Amino acid sequence: MENVTTTLSSASVVNFVRDFAVKIGAKSAVITEKSSLADDLGLDSLDIFELSQAVKKQFNIQITPADLNNAATIADVANLVASRVGNL
Repeated sequence: MENVTTTLSSASVVNFVRDFAVKIGAKSAVITEKSSLADDLGLDSLDIFELSQAVKKQFNIQITPADLNNAATIADVANLVASRVGNL
């Protein structure tokens, strides 16, 4: 995936997280912005670490696994990225 440095939308963050979840073998067949990272997708602490690294690289922001531990859903991740990027 290419690095996003211009404007981006909340939907692009949701799609990125959805693609990441599919790539790591998320346990949910249906993935929406309301999907829980832990309960619906089955992400564990290693997955959260990998997601934080992928989000950091994709959106060129500072984000830690601890930041993502406070994000319960994909929409929460999108909101977190928005707060760091400032243009969603």
